[in-house]
Amino acid sequence: MLFLLIVTSVFCLEVTLLDYANTTINGVRTLGGEYQLFGTTSIAGISLGRIIHITLTGDVIKDSTIITDGNYEILGTNQDFIVEHTSAGNGDIILTGPTWQRTYGNLSRFDRANALCSFGSSAYLAGTSRGFGEESFRQSGLITKISKATGDTLWTTISESSGSSWGKEFLAIAYDARTYASGYDNRNFSDTVVLTCLNSSTGEIEWEITLGNGRGKSVATDYYRLDSDVLVAGQYDSGEAFIARVDNTGDIVWQGTLATGSINAMEFQYGTEGVIVVGQMAGQQWAGIINVNSGEITHSQTFNTGALNKVIISGDDILSVGHTVSYGINYPFLVKIDFTSLGMPEPDNNENESFRAFPNPFNGACQFDSKLNRNFEIYDAKGRLIDTVSKKWNPSDDIAAGMYFARAVGSKASPIKLLYVK
Repeated sequence: MLFLLIVTSVFCLEVTLLDYANTTINGVRTLGGEYQLFGTTSIAGISLGRIIHITLTGDVIKDSTIITDGNYEILGTNQDFIVEHTSAGNGDIILTGPTWQRTYGNLSRFDRANALCSFGSSAYLAGTSRGFGEESFRQSGLITKISKATGDTLWTTISESSGSSWGKEFLAIAYDARTYASGYDNRNFSDTVVLTCLNSSTGEIEWEITLGNGRGKSVATDYYRLDSDVLVAGQYDSGEAFIARVDNTGDIVWQGTLATGSINAMEFQYGTEGVIVVGQMAGQQWAGIINVNSGEITHSQTFNTGALNKVIISGDDILSVGHTVSYGINYPFLVKIDFTSLGMPEPDNNENESFRAFPNPFNGACQFDSKLNRNFEIYDAKGRLIDTVSKKWNPSDDIAAGMYFARAVGSKASPIKLLYVK
C-alpha cells in the first residue's frame, strides 16, 4: 500500500494517504491499538463510503470500501457511533451503535445527518430536512435524540427557516445539560450563522440567536471550563474564520475573527483554559489553541495545503484528520501532535494542580482523573459531605439531580463542579 509518511519533529506525525484520491475524511476514532478513519471516496460521480485502518505509526492495516447501488457516504463518527447516508430508496440514514445497527427511512424527513454527539444513554444527530410538494426545495434544521441502548428515536425537532429562500441546515451539535446546534439559515439567498439551544429532555427550542453572515461549523461545551456557556465557530461570508462564546441564555460573552479561513472543529485541552481548534488558514491546514476566557490565540501551527476537519484527544496527543491537495486532487491526511509540539503545556495532571471529571454533566457515573492518587470527597450545594470515592462516583438512587462539588483529599487542587442529571 503506497502512502507518504512525513515526520516533522519528534512530537508530530503526519501521514498523507496517496492511494485514496478524491477522498474526504469526516471522522476518526481510536480502537484496539489503531486509528480508524471514516469518510467518502468519489469515483466517476458516485460516492462510496470508506474506512481506513492504520497503525499508531501511520502504516495502513486495511481498507474497507462500502459499495452500494447508489451514492453512499460516511458522515461522521465518535467512539460510540457511526452515521452513514445512502441515496438508495428515499435517502436512508444508517446509524451503527455499540451493539446494533438501525436504518431510518429519512428519519422523520432527514435529508442529511451532518453531526452527532453522545452523552450518557443517548445520542444526538443534527442535520437538515426537506419539505414535500411545493416546498420540496426548502430545507429545515433537524435534530433528533436516539436511545444508545436500542436506537429508538426519543424526540425529533424541526427548526424552520425564517427566510424565503434555500432554508436552514445544522452542521454541528454538542451536549451540556442542554443541547446546542449550529449551522446556517439561508435567508433571502444569504447565509446567516445560527446557534440553537434545546431542552435535552423534550427537544423544545429554548432560544436561537444569529452571529453574522456565514456558517457555524463547530460547537463545543464544557461545564467545568465554560460554566454552562457554549463556543461556536466557523466561517463568515467575508472569508474570515470566527469564534464566539455565548452564555446559556443566548447572550454573547465575546466574539472575534481570525485570518482568512475556517474553524471546522474544536476539542478541550484538559487542565487548561484553552480549546484546541482546527481548520484552514490561508489555504493551509491549521491547528491552534484559543483561550476560552479571552478569545486570544495562544498557540498556532500550519501544516500542508488543505484543511483539517475533525479533532480528538488521544492520550497525550492531539489527533486531527482532513485532506491535503496535490495537483488539484484531495487526499486523506492525518496529523498526530504531542501537546508540546505546539508549544502548549501538557495536560495538567499534577496532584497539586487541577483535576477533571468525565463525563460532566453525567447521568450515570462520573470518573475522576486516574493519575491523581487520591480519594475524592463529594459535597452537595450546601457544603454537606455526602460521599467519599476513589476513582468513580456512582450516585445512589436517593441522590437528587443537581449541582455537586468534588474535592481531592489531601491535595491543593481546587474543587470542581459536577452536574448530575437524571
